[in-house]
Amino acid sequence: MGKDKDVSVLFPSVTSFPKTNPTSTCSTPGRYGGRIDLGTITQHNLQQLKRLNQVVFPVAYNEKFYIDVLHVGDLAKLAYFNDIAVGAVCCRIDTSNNQRRLYIMTLGCLAAYRNMGIGKVMVDHVLSLCETDGKMDGVYLHVQISNDSAIEFYRRFGFEIIDVRENYYKRIEPPDAYVLQKTLRGTPPKPLSWPNRVENGVDVDRGGGVENGIEGGIEGGVENGNADNVAEAPVTPVENGLDKSNISEQTLTDNCVESTD
Repeated sequence: MGKDKDVSVLFPSVTSFPKTNPTSTCSTPGRYGGRIDLGTITQHNLQQLKRLNQVVFPVAYNEKFYIDVLHVGDLAKLAYFNDIAVGAVCCRIDTSNNQRRLYIMTLGCLAAYRNMGIGKVMVDHVLSLCETDGKMDGVYLHVQISNDSAIEFYRRFGFEIIDVRENYYKRIEPPDAYVLQKTLRGTPPKPLSWPNRVENGVDVDRGGGVENGIEGGIEGGVENGNADNVAEAPVTPVENGLDKSNISEQTLTDNCVESTD
């Protein structure tokens, strides 16, 4: 089962990445002090995004993912803590199933910088984009079914489990994924039951014991690791500057989030 990699192993003496030609779009006080900013992804700092993804996610993203990210404007942002690049969020517009939704492809930050409010800033940015656009039916993403911390994180933002995708992942276990969605317009799909929360080996939703304690997912909240799962999906240009190009491929998706943000 995959696990968030130690950045010091991949990049000796590196625990964060310096800010390179940033264009800050917001500045937020960090939970424990410091400043959180979101900045534009450009050709000058694209390598930082690649290195962050190598550390945070258990799979390699193909080159088209990064080429597309350069052209989506506010749909992709690097997250900075005190001018240090520590995370990123990348989204795309999905017009399948007669809906217009924002799909969160990746959202994550380095383990050393979790639980500091960085994940919340990135999700708030995504929801703000939808509010500004005014024509989004919802926001959705995939989460590995064993990833309790990520599920709970998105639950606090009003996301519901609306579907289960069996064998969604090919390179990590368990292979199944939940589809989490926050409905913004129209009638929301009937949600599935939330998985029971487990603390110290006890099912806190049912009050019963759990054999062998917690079934662990990928630590920190990884929600996709399928290097072969590349599906074509048409994308429509978005008004109000939300989508500044036509990103046409759902590449390697999903998320690594703060576990207790």
